[in-house]
Amino acid sequence: MPSIRAMALQTKLNLHTVHKSYKELQLKGLIIRKPHSKVFIINPHSSPLNDSDLQQISIELEQVIVEAYVLGLEQHQLQQIFSDISQKYSLS
Repeated sequence: MPSIRAMALQTKLNLHTVHKSYKELQLKGLIIRKPHSKVFIINPHSSPLNDSDLQQISIELEQVIVEAYVLGLEQHQLQQIFSDISQKYSLS
């Protein structure tokens, strides 16, 4: 989906109206908003990930994990962060 600002421009709706609508969709678990960028629609009936998707996710997670360790995070702290985020988006 377009960003809040882009949606407001495309639909000629007030920015605050679009923001409120996106926030409501997020609270209902229908979208995920990434700060300052993209909005993703959650599809609970989507097809399984293919090997390429899994490989890309693995690469991106590895980059984040390496950065976390470089910054001094311990394994239990990183696991807690992952657990909290997973619960937030019902991934676990």
